Amino acid sequence: MLVALVLLALVGLFCVGVVGAVFSLAALLVVQRFGRGSLVVLWLVTSAGLAALGTSRLPARRTGAGHDVNVPGLFALLFAWLLVIFAVPTFVSWRRSASPDSASSPTRAIVGGAGWTFVGLLLAICIAVILKDAGASFVTVR
Repeated sequence: MLVALVLLALVGLFCVGVVGAVFSLAALLVVQRFGRGSLVVLWLVTSAGLAALGTSRLPARRTGAGHDVNVPGLFALLFAWLLVIFAVPTFVSWRRSASPDSASSPTRAIVGGAGWTFVGLLLAICIAVILKDAGASFVTVR
């Protein structure tokens, strides 16, 4: 059982790294094509799209177990979580594009994006732990 949990955690971290790498590659391409200002739009659209995807997938499983899921609350929770996670690679892409060596390689963006997304995930977990200790309710199940 413990081995299965560890493998599940590793697969989850791998998926976070892949999503972060794809996000950073998209950020590099967006900056090259449209400029630095469009990074904020990419950040918001990516977070909203992934939150909508998560919202459309999770309630079917939860309502089948006899729970009533608050879908707008679940979307808001996922959207805020993803905004925090993707804030770090977005900021790094913003700073990287402002440097004189702004024509960085896609490989550097992919590897860096995966790493900075892990930092964003740790930041989001720290915020969640602090809010949980403060007594904030995260449960979107009624």
